[in-house]
Amino acid sequence: MQDCSPTFFMISGALLLEKDESIGDIYKKRVSRIFAALLIFSLFQYSRQISNNTAPAQLSYFIEHFYTDPIIIPYWFLYQYISFLIILPFLRKMVRRMERRDYIYLMLIWLFLEFFKSLIIFLTDKSLTGNISCALLSLSIFYPLMGDFLENKGQFINKTKTILVFGAIISVTCVLLSSIFTWYEIKKTGDLMTQRWLGVFVAVPTVFIFFSVKIMTGKMRLSQFSEKLICLIGGCTFGIYLFEGQLRSLFLQRIVNILTPHISSFLACLLGIPIIILIGTMIVYCLKRIPVINKFL
Repeated sequence: MQDCSPTFFMISGALLLEKDESIGDIYKKRVSRIFAALLIFSLFQYSRQISNNTAPAQLSYFIEHFYTDPIIIPYWFLYQYISFLIILPFLRKMVRRMERRDYIYLMLIWLFLEFFKSLIIFLTDKSLTGNISCALLSLSIFYPLMGDFLENKGQFINKTKTILVFGAIISVTCVLLSSIFTWYEIKKTGDLMTQRWLGVFVAVPTVFIFFSVKIMTGKMRLSQFSEKLICLIGGCTFGIYLFEGQLRSLFLQRIVNILTPHISSFLACLLGIPIIILIGTMIVYCLKRIPVINKFL
């Protein structure tokens, strides 16, 4: 799950960084839509909190929390995505001048400042001074650049089988390291909910997944039905994300209760997720038929 947001930023970089738009068009077509969706659905979620007696019915309370923190945790992504759209004109100018060696250098910076730094922190329990940092490694910059690199400037890549094997080994290693570090952190602090190490090494498996899917689907021929189905689900994904909490609370436990007499609860949860996505797709598809609502979904 830690790969989901970085992968989306890679896709955004692959699709948007090579486009040519004015700053006005970016704000008119992109920033305004995301901000409007964030505001409207934050109000929707806030109204539910009021009805559940978990928040006071005060406009000042909503404004303060909308400004300082997402109304619900999953909406952090919309704030981050708006920051990406705001700096999009600068990133576009930057990638036009970037060459292969520049992207490789950026990867090496990540390797030093994120990968090795985390290993040192784990082994010595001492952090590198915060004065040494790199803004290019932030979620809304690093991953879009990597997405643009692999999608639009990766034609030179050869020996793809070797890269896939090597990438798989390194990705599994990163996941294992994250798991070991998390286990050690739980043992050390007793905090079963700790997420300190979950996203530390996520860049490697994220880039590997993006590259692998690109290679595997590059020459794939899809049927017309498959293309329409993918486009349908893809077009409803944003709406599903906005209603994700309600979809889970309404359907997940019911689906698990139906399936657990026949299979394990773990498998029931795994099957419940795609079922909820299909249910959410149908709901969002119907909502998108409504003229006003479709502008925000």
